[in-house]
Amino acid sequence: MAAWWDQDLLMVRAAAYELKEYLLGRTLYWPLYGAKAPDGLPSRIQRLTPGTLLFSQRRLLAAPLPAAEQAQAAAWNEMVAATREAWKSHWVQKSTQEFAARLRLWQAELQELLAEPPRSPKAYAFAAQWRCLLGLLAEEIPTDTPNRTVLAGLDHRLRSAGQPGDFVWDAALQPAFDPQRFWYLYFQMHQAAKPS
Repeated sequence: MAAWWDQDLLMVRAAAYELKEYLLGRTLYWPLYGAKAPDGLPSRIQRLTPGTLLFSQRRLLAAPLPAAEQAQAAAWNEMVAATREAWKSHWVQKSTQEFAARLRLWQAELQELLAEPPRSPKAYAFAAQWRCLLGLLAEEIPTDTPNRTVLAGLDHRLRSAGQPGDFVWDAALQPAFDPQRFWYLYFQMHQAAKPS
């Protein structure tokens, strides 16, 4: 049975070898391929972007990897870091482009979350991944990027629609996401009052 972190390892491994080509290319969502499917064709796992890479790296901080896999992941992360540094302006450009795209997704998702009647806590837990990607990407883009102001406004709307709560994802991931930095993962939306 596959472990929850297998997709994250595949992402980091692929990025270690494909990041330069991705950064120099025009595609924002770079398709990655994992192991062969039963029919012999490559099986698509997910798409490489700065945000998905940062998300996988963050999740791996909580993974109980055996020593050999930890060493391999560390080596891949060093390769990724070296490529990011060598092609820094391309990394920032892709991060800024993705931030704008993810912001539109989060804005639409938040609009639905705030609609009446309120959606379930599971809906928020799923939607929080978009806010998490934005949080990771925000650290990669210039501080004067106008979309950062838009995100601050959306955060204000979110905070007014809920309150601090329990970690919204599986507890195994919690060590990788501290409550100060990732406050929106320790949050619950206000629920509508039940009719009496």
